[in-house]
Amino acid sequence: MLAKRQAAIVAKEQASLDTLQAKRDAATYAITNAREKQRKVSIEEPSVVTDDGQDGTQIPVTDLVGKNILLYFSVHRSRACCAFLPKLVEAYHEIKAKDDAFEVIFISSDKGQNAFDKVFATMSWLALPFGDSRKASLKSKFKVPVIPKLIAISPTGQTVTKEATNLIRDHGANAYPFTAERMKEIEAEAEFEAISEVFPVDKRLEMSDRGNDLGWACVLLLESLIPVVVDPKIGRKRLLVTQSVKQRATEMAETWKASLEERGGIENVKTPDVHTFLQHLVTFGDSEGLRGSQHRHLHRPLRCSVQQRPR
Repeated sequence: MLAKRQAAIVAKEQASLDTLQAKRDAATYAITNAREKQRKVSIEEPSVVTDDGQDGTQIPVTDLVGKNILLYFSVHRSRACCAFLPKLVEAYHEIKAKDDAFEVIFISSDKGQNAFDKVFATMSWLALPFGDSRKASLKSKFKVPVIPKLIAISPTGQTVTKEATNLIRDHGANAYPFTAERMKEIEAEAEFEAISEVFPVDKRLEMSDRGNDLGWACVLLLESLIPVVVDPKIGRKRLLVTQSVKQRATEMAETWKASLEERGGIENVKTPDVHTFLQHLVTFGDSEGLRGSQHRHLHRPLRCSVQQRPR
């Protein structure tokens, strides 16, 4: 009886060991199989359709490393996409002409191969193959609720901006490379252009060079400061100009005057330079800036015109 019981226990333990071994073998097989699949995937690099991809020619994604990339989510039946496409085409060719390390990748939401081929035939850039599974993960990653949508990717693979659609629409190729720094530059350029439009451009023949435009702009800027630096109650007194500012203005006037004299004196220097110098004196109330009666006839007309301005 005891012998039978021991034999049953041994048989049960052996069966348990056999079950554990079977599970271990299955786990080992699953791990080996997964590693083999991953190895095959790594050997077969992901690819994108080339710009003449109608024949199915493909290039590896690794060829795009180090380039500025625009991911272009679109679909041919969308009116918004049709309206935006010409702007993107124009910007693409302008940017590509200046920087070959730039590419656009079309990611289509079309339902059929024919629709994909039709719209892709109008493009000069790359695209994910139609039906590529990566489209869904990219749309999810970049949260693409509406199209057209452009996502800018840096040469290091970092997302530069998800608003490249508006940048291309508003600024075209000038927005490249779509960085925050470039946007600040564009804003500064727009502000400068807006300010420049305020200043009149002297069209007279002797004032035709661009340098004189800046001179007249400085005159107007200095004139516009007068209501700020003049005490509104006292009148022409520059009490709102601190002593340190007054000292700095005087030093500038002295340096400026010396420069004018080196070029032949006030009477022989071009009008914008002289006018700006005199306006500087009037704005900051520097009555000592012009010493000598020989210059007072130049200073008086400007001073009188300023004093007569309504306050």
